[in-house]
Parts: sequence; structure tokens; C-alpha cells
Amino acid sequence: MNMRRVTHALLALTMTASAAVILTANSSTANVVGPKKVLVMRVAASDDTTTVANRWSKTDAENIFAKVDDLFQKTSYGKMSLDITVTDQFSLPSPENSYRNGNISSTAQWNKAWTDAVANAPAGLDWDGLEGVVILVKDDTASGFHRGLGTSSCNIKKGPGSTQNINQGCVLVWENKQETETAAWGRIAHEIGHAFQENATPAHPSNYNNEFELMDSNYPGHTGAFEKQAGKAFTGWLPDSQYQNVVPNVSGAAPSWAPPASAVGGGDFDLRAIEHDPATEATAQVVKAYTSSQALYYLISVHRKINGDELNPIPDEGVLIERVMEGGNTALNDCPAEPTACNRWVEVKGPGGDRNELWDGTTGKSSMFADGVSISVRKHDDDHYAITIKYDLNTRPDVMITPWRSAPQYRWETQDIWVDSPVNGYGTYRYGSLTSTYGDSVPAGNGDDPAVAQINRLYARIRNVGTQNAANVVVHIDRTDPEGRGINGANGFVNVGSTTIANIPAGGFVDTFVNYTPAFTPTPEQIAAGTFGYHTCLRVRIETVSGEAVLGNQDGDGEQENIDTFQAVADPSAPTPGSYDEVIRLRNDDSINKKQFELSYDGNLPSDWTVKVNGGDTTVELAGGEVRDIPIVLIPGTPLAVGEKVTLDVQASMRHSFVDPTQAPHDQVHDEVRPLGGVTVEARGMRPSKLECVATRTTDATGKPVVHIKGQLSGPEGKERRGQRVFIEAVRKGSESFEYLTRTGVTKTVNSRGRFSATLTNGQWLEADHVICLYAGTETVASAGFGPSEIVQ
Repeated sequence: MNMRRVTHALLALTMTASAAVILTANSSTANVVGPKKVLVMRVAASDDTTTVANRWSKTDAENIFAKVDDLFQKTSYGKMSLDITVTDQFSLPSPENSYRNGNISSTAQWNKAWTDAVANAPAGLDWDGLEGVVILVKDDTASGFHRGLGTSSCNIKKGPGSTQNINQGCVLVWENKQETETAAWGRIAHEIGHAFQENATPAHPSNYNNEFELMDSNYPGHTGAFEKQAGKAFTGWLPDSQYQNVVPNVSGAAPSWAPPASAVGGGDFDLRAIEHDPATEATAQVVKAYTSSQALYYLISVHRKINGDELNPIPDEGVLIERVMEGGNTALNDCPAEPTACNRWVEVKGPGGDRNELWDGTTGKSSMFADGVSISVRKHDDDHYAITIKYDLNTRPDVMITPWRSAPQYRWETQDIWVDSPVNGYGTYRYGSLTSTYGDSVPAGNGDDPAVAQINRLYARIRNVGTQNAANVVVHIDRTDPEGRGINGANGFVNVGSTTIANIPAGGFVDTFVNYTPAFTPTPEQIAAGTFGYHTCLRVRIETVSGEAVLGNQDGDGEQENIDTFQAVADPSAPTPGSYDEVIRLRNDDSINKKQFELSYDGNLPSDWTVKVNGGDTTVELAGGEVRDIPIVLIPGTPLAVGEKVTLDVQASMRHSFVDPTQAPHDQVHDEVRPLGGVTVEARGMRPSKLECVATRTTDATGKPVVHIKGQLSGPEGKERRGQRVFIEAVRKGSESFEYLTRTGVTKTVNSRGRFSATLTNGQWLEADHVICLYAGTETVASAGFGPSEIVQ
């Protein structure tokens, strides 16, 4: 890889006052998002051998830089693009040795190259708004000029004859006929990366020892998790929300320097490959595991040979673990004795010490322990891995809930929280089941839709992933306040109920539940339409168990469920399915200070479906503690096939500026964008259903008064009818509304023809004057309701 390495020693040199070009180290471009206007000047030295053809014609060069643009769009996830103009070739006034010595340029040669190139540039070029300038030199040497130079801040004249200086990123490269084309333009992409790095230090995080990083020695390929952090080279490309922070447990709490929302003492995290656009899935992409020192931490990310990392294929696929010492450290082997001379910030920690081999969860490649941090890897699929961080390997209990945004759904839900509705009978789940990431079976999605005015059970599966039994585990299940779909952060929840589990064996789990009756009362019109589900965000908190050290997987931050279901009914009698028209309640979790929130959404909806979030106004400012209704409208286009499922993820992120006084004045303020939370709307293609029931007040054989119900369910077909259930509830009509007598509810199974009946003797039935019948539906059949219907005397 030596032939690829780029020398930047000149950035540390002091330039003379008479120099035409002044380079400044540690400068910032202030902004590495949006379109960047770049000028590429094709030049040849005065002693160039004219009989030797250029490696690239103007058209070739345009195609090469189009590839560079495509790479930057991929590695920035569409946040940055290059608007490139390539000139015809023109001559410089001096011979080649005026601009380089062998394969490097001195400071004076660098200055002369820029002075001569600008002074001799063709007339008519647009110098306004330039943010990058490249000098591409024709190369006649047999061995080729293998190196290049780039800096994020240099001053040049604004065109031939101008007295005005402009400041932008500058790149000086030779064609190099000896490299493959991919390696050649990858080298150019690396240099252009230097032109847009926000900070000149570290220019090469691992000092060229990382084949998974464009700014080290991955030519061409993605920039990595270190460079995309806030305050590093490419702030804003990978949102803060994609970094999950983990810190040690210091006397039962986070250390004083811990970043906000850090998992204390360790935790369990799911990661998605860093090559994917973060906007297309809610799953995080980096874990940042701190040691006992704020300056020493591990970055864990998943890498695949896709979206740019397949061009000069990265050496391996799997989990990359990088040890980071801010500012460099003599303990990182390649540093000399004088710490000030150390230029290696990042060290790749591959299995067996091989920096080109990644962790994939197989034997010998599943875990490492160093600097007091244990990192374990488990593979879900090629794009997703589960990461477990621990700081204490003693025999201990470790109770937890799988966090939302994790496998197997990767949405604003967790596999370990679900609803059990009485409408289809406790223990039966509308959306079926799936295999959890631990191998056990869990209800899919919400399990059931919570039925209004009924006693639903809110379940949590509490897992003990530790090595010792957990005793007296206290579990709290909360809901958003007020009820309904909500994005609240840590505030705005009320407790529904709490339970205590006597014992959870090491490696085992226990399911626990609390009862929940939504306060919302449906109207007769809603009952008749079968819309009696009422969704609200749920959260589970687990109190610290005796002997426990890992607290970050049980504190309620991420141990949440926020999913809603839209029944996209394929009804032949209707021209199109109805629309989803609901609200989410967005709460400012800061009770005092106002905050600005950014709304975003993504999903896999058909292209002709219409989404409207907050009427198109995606920026919302809330006063301290304010709660505001945010409307979400989902209008179907192409009908979904029966059983087809698509999703829409809506996220609210909070934006504010933070100040780091340890940085240079021009680099102290950074914008931070971190999600407060989100809601997943799941749209399912379903067949319509219809429910009818008639109730008659009569007497039994002994003369005892009873209520007899007969009914018919249509919608489920053939074998699908087997086991379908209908819920029957008594109500009493008041002057303006109906009172739901929830202790009277019963569930009945329909027969092969969809018929059902019941004879009810409960005392409250004798007080009732109306009846409702409810059908929960299935994955392929819509829910249905009937009533309130008067009980016939």
C-alpha cells in the first residue's frame, strides 16, 4: 500500500510572506453537506513529452470525476455531491522539476504549482462559489507519480490576473499511468476527501493502517465511523442518532463526562451495515463504547462489500472494531516515544491481530476483551449484527429488554413487548408469532391491537442474559401521557402497573403483564366500522437487581414499543382503500427550554402512495414541556395484495448546538441532531369482513332470565374460519353515551359456517340494554364490529 500513501507533511510548515499560496492547518470548511462546486484544471509541465499521450482525455477525466461524485454521494448518504467542471488541458510555464521532486512536492513547489495553474487557466471559467480546486497533471514518467496532496483550506487568486483571494479545498495530483483505473480515481477521491475534511487533524486516522477507511488506505471506498462523528472530518453525514454510546458503571451511575443517553455499565445493541443510508431504517449503525477514560473508546460498526465498498473490495465483511485514542497514544505501537509526534488515532482490532479480518460471530471471531471492555458479536444476517458490551465479567445477573430499532423488525418496536387483547381470547395473537433473536417464539408486532374499553394485557418478556439467577425483579410498564401515539423522550409517561418476578434463571426469561383498559370510548360509528383498536406508546423499566452491573438495557430508554396498524382493506365494492388519518403527540422533553424538532419519515410504501406529515411542515418548535398533535395522513394508491405488508417510519429529532471549549474558536460550535423517538405505521393488505349479532332477553328451562346471542361472521374463508373468535360485550345506554360493562365480556368460537351463539346469565347482563360484538381480525382479514344493538325483549 505504500504506493497509495499521501504525504501531507507540508501542512505543518510555515509559509513565507511572499508565497502566492498560504496553507493553514486545522482549518474547517464549516459545512460538508450539499452540492460542492469543484474546478478540475488539466495541466502539463512545459517540458512534457508531447508524443506521450495523456492517460485521460477531457471526456475520460469527466467520467473519472463522475465516479468520484457518485462515491461521495454514497459515503455521505446523499448529504454531499460534487458539481464538477473539467477544463481543456493547458500548459504550465515551467518544467516538471519545478513542481515536484520525485514523488513529492516541497512547499515552494506546491505554491508554484498553484500560482502558475491559476495564472495560466483558460479565460471564461466561473470562479465564484468554488469550494474545491483540483490540479490534474499529465504524467509522462514510466513509474508514475504515486502520491498526491490535498488540504481543506488554501488561498489562491480568483482567476488569472485577479487580486482577490479565495479560500477552498485544494488538491494536486498526477495521472499515474501505472495504477489501475480504479486505484487511480480512488487515490483522487482520497485527496478530494482531504479537501473537504472539517479538521486537518487527524488527516489519516490510523496513519494508513485501515483498509476500511477512504481517508486511510481504502481507495476507493467509504469513510468510516470515526471520520463521520460530530466534530471530526465529515460531521452530519451519519446522524448522531446512529451512534449508541456506552459507558462504565461508576457506583451505580454514569461517569460525570458521559454523553447524554449513554447506556450505563454495558448493553445490547443491533447494528446495520454502515454502507446503507441511515434514513432507510431506524436501526443504529455504530456503537461507541468508552473505557474508564473519555479519551479512549472503541467504535464498533458493520461493513459490507456494497454501495462503494465493493469497488476496490474491502478485505472482509462483518464487524469492524476500532480502538480510538483521541490525540494519539504511545501505547498504540506505531507511536514514537514522544507523544507529540504520534499521528495514529485509530487502531483496527481484528481477530488474532489481523487488521484486515473482521468479527462475524463464528468460533474465534465472536468476542474480545481489552481495556476493561468486553465486546461480543452475534450475526443476524449479512447486514445486521447484535453487539453486547460489558465492563464486568464477574458472575452476575443481567436483566434486560431487547431495545426498539432492533432485530427482527428493525422498527420503533421491540420483540419483548406486546399486547394481548380479550377480543380474540387471551393467549391468541392477531398477527401471529415469529422466532426471536434468542430462538424463542414471540408475538409479531403488537401481538394484538389494544381494544378500547376492554381489559387488555400489556406483556413484557424479561430476559436474564447474565450468568447468575436474578431475584425479585421489579418491572414497571408505562404508557404515554396523554394516551395515544406519542414521541416523548424520557418524559411524558405514566405508570400503568408494576409486577415483581421472584426469579429469572441465568440465560432464561419470564413473561409478565399488567392490565390496561384504554380510557377512550368508541362511538357506534367506530364500532360498526371495526375500528376499536387504540394504540399508545409503551415503555418498560426494570429496577436494578442485586449484584447487577449492566444497567443500560433496562432503563426504559429504548425499551419501548410504538407501532400502529393501518388496515388497507382490498374491498371490491370500494374504489380504493380508506386513508390513514391519525395524530402523534410530540412532546418537548425539556420542561423549561424551547426546542426545535425535525420530522422525517421513510419506508417501503408503493411509489404512488401519498404521505403527509404535519401538512409538509417538517420543522416544529415547541415551548418547554409543550405537547403538540402532529397529523399523519397516509393515502393509498396501488392496492396492497392480501397479506402484503409495508411500513412507514416517522421520526422526530431534536436539533440544538453544543459548544466544546477545548476546540479552536472556529470549531467550538456543532449542531447535534438526535432522535427523540418515532412511530412505525404498518399497512397491511386485508380482505373485508362483516359481523352481525342479535341479542334476545329470554329465560332458561328453569325460568331464570338470560340473554341469548346469535351471530354471523363473514370474511374468513374455508379453513381460515377454524378457531376464529368473536367477543361479546354488554353495554348500557345513558342519556348521551354508552356505558361499557367490561366484566361481562365473553369470547366465542365460530363454527365452520361462521356462525356463533351464546347464552349469558351474568348478573350485569340483566342490567344491560344493548350488546356489541367485536372481531379482532387476522393478518389477512380486517377487524369488524357490530352494535351497539338493542337487546330484544
